[in-house]
Amino acid sequence: METTSISELISWHRQTDDLIRQGSCTNPAFIKPYHLAVLAAKMNAATDRTVHMPKGDLEHYAARMHLWQVLGQEPPVLMNEYRETGRFQPLTSIQSDDDVSQIADQIIELFQPICTDDVTKYSIYSLVVEILGNCVAHAGGMESEPYGFVCGQVWKRARRAQIAVIDSGIGIRQTLECCGQYGDRLATENACTLATEYSVTSKAGNGHSGYGLTLARDLMMQNGGALHIPWTNGSPVAGWVGSTQAQSQISTCMVH
Repeated sequence: METTSISELISWHRQTDDLIRQGSCTNPAFIKPYHLAVLAAKMNAATDRTVHMPKGDLEHYAARMHLWQVLGQEPPVLMNEYRETGRFQPLTSIQSDDDVSQIADQIIELFQPICTDDVTKYSIYSLVVEILGNCVAHAGGMESEPYGFVCGQVWKRARRAQIAVIDSGIGIRQTLECCGQYGDRLATENACTLATEYSVTSKAGNGHSGYGLTLARDLMMQNGGALHIPWTNGSPVAGWVGSTQAQSQISTCMVH
Protein backbone atom coordinates (compact mmCIF):
# COMPACT_ATOMS: atom_id res chain seq x y z
CA MET A 1 0.00 0.00 0.00
CA GLU A 2 1.64 3.20 -1.23
CA THR A 3 1.23 6.64 0.31
CA THR A 4 -1.48 8.61 -1.48
CA SER A 5 -0.01 11.15 -3.88
CA ILE A 6 -1.13 14.70 -4.54
CA SER A 7 -1.93 13.82 -8.15
CA GLU A 8 -4.24 11.02 -6.96
CA LEU A 9 -6.14 13.45 -4.73
CA ILE A 10 -6.58 15.99 -7.51
CA SER A 11 -7.63 13.31 -10.00
CA TRP A 12 -10.26 11.92 -7.65
CA HIS A 13 -11.71 15.36 -6.92
CA ARG A 14 -12.26 15.80 -10.64
CA GLN A 15 -13.65 12.32 -11.13
CA THR A 16 -16.19 12.79 -8.36
CA ASP A 17 -17.41 15.94 -10.08
CA ASP A 18 -18.15 13.77 -13.12
CA LEU A 19 -19.78 11.15 -10.93
CA ILE A 20 -22.11 13.70 -9.33
CA ARG A 21 -23.06 15.29 -12.66
CA GLN A 22 -23.08 12.31 -15.01
CA GLY A 23 -23.11 9.16 -12.88
CA SER A 24 -19.82 7.93 -14.30
CA CYS A 25 -16.29 7.59 -13.04
CA THR A 26 -13.41 5.15 -13.17
CA ASN A 27 -13.29 2.69 -10.29
CA PRO A 28 -10.06 3.35 -8.38
CA ALA A 29 -7.49 0.58 -8.72
CA PHE A 30 -6.91 0.68 -4.95
CA ILE A 31 -9.76 2.12 -2.91
CA LYS A 32 -8.83 4.14 0.18
CA PRO A 33 -10.76 6.13 2.78
CA TYR A 34 -10.17 9.44 1.03
CA HIS A 35 -12.22 8.23 -1.94
CA LEU A 36 -15.29 7.94 0.28
CA ALA A 37 -14.70 11.07 2.36
CA VAL A 38 -14.54 13.25 -0.75
CA LEU A 39 -17.55 11.54 -2.28
CA ALA A 40 -19.63 11.91 0.90
CA ALA A 41 -18.92 15.64 1.10
CA LYS A 42 -19.79 16.23 -2.54
CA MET A 43 -22.96 14.15 -2.39
CA ASN A 44 -23.98 16.04 0.75
CA ALA A 45 -23.42 19.41 -0.95
CA ALA A 46 -25.15 18.44 -4.22
CA THR A 47 -28.65 19.64 -5.04
CA ASP A 48 -29.58 16.09 -5.98
CA ARG A 49 -27.92 13.74 -3.51
CA THR A 50 -28.91 10.67 -5.51
CA VAL A 51 -25.77 9.36 -7.16
CA HIS A 52 -25.81 6.40 -9.52
CA MET A 53 -22.45 4.83 -8.89
CA PRO A 54 -20.88 2.41 -11.38
CA LYS A 55 -21.27 -1.21 -10.35
CA GLY A 56 -18.19 -2.81 -8.91
CA ASP A 57 -15.70 -2.60 -6.07
CA LEU A 58 -16.25 1.10 -5.32
CA GLU A 59 -19.99 0.65 -4.84
CA HIS A 60 -19.45 -2.40 -2.63
CA TYR A 61 -16.81 -0.68 -0.51
CA ALA A 62 -18.99 2.41 -0.19
CA ALA A 63 -21.94 0.31 0.98
CA ARG A 64 -19.84 -1.50 3.59
CA MET A 65 -18.41 1.79 4.80
CA HIS A 66 -21.89 3.35 5.24
CA LEU A 67 -21.68 6.04 2.53
CA TRP A 68 -25.43 6.13 1.94
CA GLN A 69 -26.41 5.65 5.58
CA VAL A 70 -24.38 8.66 6.69
CA LEU A 71 -26.33 10.74 4.16
CA GLY A 72 -29.67 9.36 5.30
CA GLN A 73 -30.22 7.21 2.21
CA GLU A 74 -30.86 3.56 1.52
CA PRO A 75 -27.82 1.83 -0.04
CA PRO A 76 -28.37 0.54 -3.59
CA VAL A 77 -26.76 -2.77 -2.68
CA LEU A 78 -26.80 -4.80 0.51
CA MET A 79 -23.39 -5.92 1.70
CA ASN A 80 -22.23 -7.81 4.77
CA GLU A 81 -20.65 -5.67 7.42
CA TYR A 82 -16.89 -5.92 7.74
CA ARG A 83 -16.56 -8.63 10.36
CA GLU A 84 -12.96 -8.02 11.30
CA THR A 85 -13.06 -5.28 13.90
CA GLY A 86 -10.14 -2.95 14.28
CA ARG A 87 -9.51 -2.47 10.56
CA PHE A 88 -12.14 0.02 9.43
CA GLN A 89 -13.69 3.24 10.65
CA PRO A 90 -16.92 3.60 8.63
CA LEU A 91 -17.92 7.01 7.38
CA THR A 92 -19.09 9.10 10.31
CA SER A 93 -20.53 12.61 10.26
CA ILE A 94 -19.10 15.25 12.58
CA GLN A 95 -22.15 16.95 14.06
CA SER A 96 -20.78 18.77 17.11
CA ASP A 97 -17.76 19.34 19.28
CA ASP A 98 -19.01 16.50 21.48
CA ASP A 99 -18.30 14.07 18.64
CA VAL A 100 -14.58 14.84 18.53
CA SER A 101 -13.36 12.70 21.44
CA GLN A 102 -15.83 9.90 20.71
CA ILE A 103 -14.71 9.57 17.09
CA ALA A 104 -11.06 9.84 18.13
CA ASP A 105 -11.60 6.94 20.55
CA GLN A 106 -13.05 4.85 17.73
CA ILE A 107 -10.19 5.67 15.39
CA ILE A 108 -7.48 4.85 17.92
CA GLU A 109 -8.98 1.36 18.15
CA LEU A 110 -7.91 0.84 14.54
CA PHE A 111 -4.29 0.96 15.60
CA GLN A 112 -4.50 -1.63 18.37
CA PRO A 113 -3.50 -4.57 16.10
CA ILE A 114 -0.43 -2.82 14.66
CA CYS A 115 0.76 -0.57 17.47
CA THR A 116 1.49 -1.57 21.05
CA ASP A 117 3.38 1.58 22.00
CA ASP A 118 1.19 3.78 24.18
CA VAL A 119 3.19 6.92 23.38
CA THR A 120 2.63 6.45 19.66
CA LYS A 121 -1.07 5.73 20.13
CA TYR A 122 -1.44 8.85 22.25
CA SER A 123 0.28 10.86 19.53
CA ILE A 124 -2.17 9.51 16.96
CA TYR A 125 -5.10 10.25 19.28
CA SER A 126 -3.86 13.83 19.79
CA LEU A 127 -3.44 14.26 16.05
CA VAL A 128 -6.99 13.09 15.31
CA VAL A 129 -8.44 15.31 18.06
CA GLU A 130 -6.62 18.33 16.64
CA ILE A 131 -7.82 17.71 13.09
CA LEU A 132 -11.42 17.01 14.10
CA GLY A 133 -11.43 19.95 16.50
CA ASN A 134 -10.10 22.17 13.73
CA CYS A 135 -12.93 20.95 11.52
CA VAL A 136 -15.58 21.96 14.07
CA ALA A 137 -13.87 25.28 14.83
CA HIS A 138 -13.53 26.45 11.24
CA ALA A 139 -16.08 24.66 9.09
CA GLY A 140 -19.18 26.63 8.19
CA GLY A 141 -22.30 25.31 6.62
CA MET A 142 -26.03 25.54 7.09
CA GLU A 143 -27.73 24.76 10.36
CA SER A 144 -28.35 21.03 10.89
CA GLU A 145 -25.68 20.17 8.31
CA PRO A 146 -22.61 18.21 9.53
CA TYR A 147 -19.31 19.98 9.92
CA GLY A 148 -17.71 17.21 7.94
CA PHE A 149 -17.08 13.50 7.53
CA VAL A 150 -14.35 11.11 8.66
CA CYS A 151 -13.40 7.54 7.84
CA GLY A 152 -10.30 5.38 8.08
CA GLN A 153 -8.64 2.06 7.46
CA VAL A 154 -5.61 0.14 8.69
CA TRP A 155 -3.64 -2.30 6.54
CA LYS A 156 -2.13 -4.72 9.04
CA ARG A 157 0.47 -6.42 6.88
CA ALA A 158 1.80 -3.15 5.53
CA ARG A 159 1.52 -1.55 8.99
CA ARG A 160 0.01 1.54 7.43
CA ALA A 161 -3.18 3.50 7.92
CA GLN A 162 -5.11 6.33 6.36
CA ILE A 163 -7.52 8.66 8.12
CA ALA A 164 -9.51 11.01 5.91
CA VAL A 165 -11.39 14.05 7.21
CA ILE A 166 -13.28 16.41 4.96
CA ASP A 167 -15.16 19.49 6.12
CA SER A 168 -17.53 22.14 4.80
CA GLY A 169 -15.25 25.12 5.39
CA ILE A 170 -14.54 27.93 2.96
CA GLY A 171 -10.92 26.89 2.54
CA ILE A 172 -7.69 27.75 4.32
CA ARG A 173 -6.73 30.67 2.10
CA GLN A 174 -10.05 32.45 2.43
CA THR A 175 -10.15 31.74 6.16
CA LEU A 176 -6.75 33.35 6.66
CA GLU A 177 -7.65 36.24 4.38
CA CYS A 178 -10.68 37.01 6.54
CA CYS A 179 -8.56 37.75 9.60
CA GLY A 180 -6.60 40.40 7.70
CA GLN A 181 -3.08 39.92 9.06
CA TYR A 182 -1.55 37.52 6.55
CA GLY A 183 -2.30 39.34 3.28
CA ASP A 184 1.32 39.97 2.29
CA ARG A 185 2.40 36.41 2.91
CA LEU A 186 -0.64 34.91 1.20
CA ALA A 187 0.29 36.84 -1.95
CA THR A 188 3.46 34.78 -2.34
CA GLU A 189 3.20 31.69 -0.10
CA ASN A 190 1.21 28.47 -0.07
CA ALA A 191 -1.71 28.99 2.32
CA CYS A 192 -1.66 25.37 3.53
CA THR A 193 2.00 25.53 4.48
CA LEU A 194 1.44 28.88 6.17
CA ALA A 195 -1.43 27.44 8.21
CA THR A 196 0.85 24.80 9.72
CA GLU A 197 3.23 27.37 11.22
CA TYR A 198 3.16 28.05 14.95
CA SER A 199 0.74 30.78 16.06
CA VAL A 200 -0.84 31.20 12.61
CA THR A 201 -4.59 31.26 13.25
CA SER A 202 -7.69 32.87 11.79
CA LYS A 203 -9.34 33.07 15.22
CA ALA A 204 -6.81 34.76 17.48
CA GLY A 205 -8.25 35.53 20.91
CA ASN A 206 -11.17 33.18 20.35
CA GLY A 207 -9.81 30.10 22.07
CA HIS A 208 -7.53 29.05 19.22
CA SER A 209 -3.77 29.25 19.70
CA GLY A 210 -2.87 28.47 16.11
CA TYR A 211 -1.03 25.30 17.10
CA GLY A 212 -3.57 22.73 15.89
CA LEU A 213 -2.30 22.07 12.39
CA THR A 214 1.29 22.58 13.49
CA LEU A 215 0.89 19.90 16.15
CA ALA A 216 -0.76 17.60 13.61
CA ARG A 217 2.12 18.13 11.20
CA ASP A 218 4.76 17.49 13.86
CA LEU A 219 3.03 14.34 15.13
CA MET A 220 2.71 13.04 11.58
CA MET A 221 6.42 13.64 10.95
CA GLN A 222 7.37 11.87 14.18
CA ASN A 223 5.39 8.80 13.13
CA GLY A 224 6.71 8.62 9.58
CA GLY A 225 3.51 9.71 7.87
CA ALA A 226 2.36 12.44 5.53
CA LEU A 227 -0.25 15.16 5.98
CA HIS A 228 -2.06 16.24 2.81
CA ILE A 229 -4.10 19.44 3.02
CA PRO A 230 -6.15 20.08 -0.12
CA TRP A 231 -8.32 23.19 -0.31
CA THR A 232 -10.28 25.03 -2.95
CA ASN A 233 -11.07 28.64 -3.70
CA GLY A 234 -14.79 29.31 -3.58
CA SER A 235 -15.65 25.72 -2.77
CA PRO A 236 -17.89 24.43 0.03
CA VAL A 237 -15.54 21.54 0.67
CA ALA A 238 -12.06 21.30 2.16
CA GLY A 239 -10.26 18.22 3.39
CA TRP A 240 -7.34 16.51 5.11
CA VAL A 241 -5.71 13.18 4.51
CA GLY A 242 -3.27 11.71 7.00
CA SER A 243 -1.13 8.33 6.53
CA THR A 244 -7.35 14.33 3.76
CA GLN A 245 -12.88 19.84 -3.59
CA ALA A 246 -15.26 20.45 -5.27
CA GLN A 247 -15.08 21.91 -8.73
CA SER A 248 -12.86 24.93 -8.38
CA GLN A 249 -9.15 25.65 -8.37
CA ILE A 250 -7.39 23.01 -6.32
CA SER A 251 -4.25 23.82 -4.41
CA THR A 252 -2.58 21.10 -2.38
CA CYS A 253 0.45 20.83 -0.20
CA MET A 254 1.99 17.80 1.47
CA VAL A 255 3.50 18.70 4.81
CA HIS A 256 5.97 16.11 6.02
